[in-house]
Amino acid sequence: MFDLAEAHNIPTVILSAGVKDIIELWAKTYGINPSVILATDLIIGRGHRVVGWDESTLVHTLNKKEKGHSELSKLRLNRPYSILLGDAESDAAMVEGKDTVLRILMHNPRSDEDSSADLPKNFDLVCTTGDLTALIQLLRQIVSTVH
Repeated sequence: MFDLAEAHNIPTVILSAGVKDIIELWAKTYGINPSVILATDLIIGRGHRVVGWDESTLVHTLNKKEKGHSELSKLRLNRPYSILLGDAESDAAMVEGKDTVLRILMHNPRSDEDSSADLPKNFDLVCTTGDLTALIQLLRQIVSTVH
């Protein structure tokens, strides 16, 4: 998916309540080059130990939205349409707009949960296979009709 976006100059953003250092390592390992990674930066002290985090970069469920992140606001000026790919019901609110955002949930319930029970209503598509093949096919179709 990232390769397809990069090949067609489509910006990609990882907005995560995770640790930026780990996300960057994961991206490097898999040869992924997102346009922007917004996540919490760790502060590394002596002996390469984590001594804290940069409070200005802290991402959590209450600020995990495009609003308030200037990097994302700038992207949206030139790219008003977005595809949001989330793994939690609260992720649906990360991007504003009703008609300009395609919201996709990667629904991956625990093994002891019913995978079809109470699927979130705030998403346009729900992927229950854990596989992005359908999304990649959709992106290829969109790109081929635009170019």
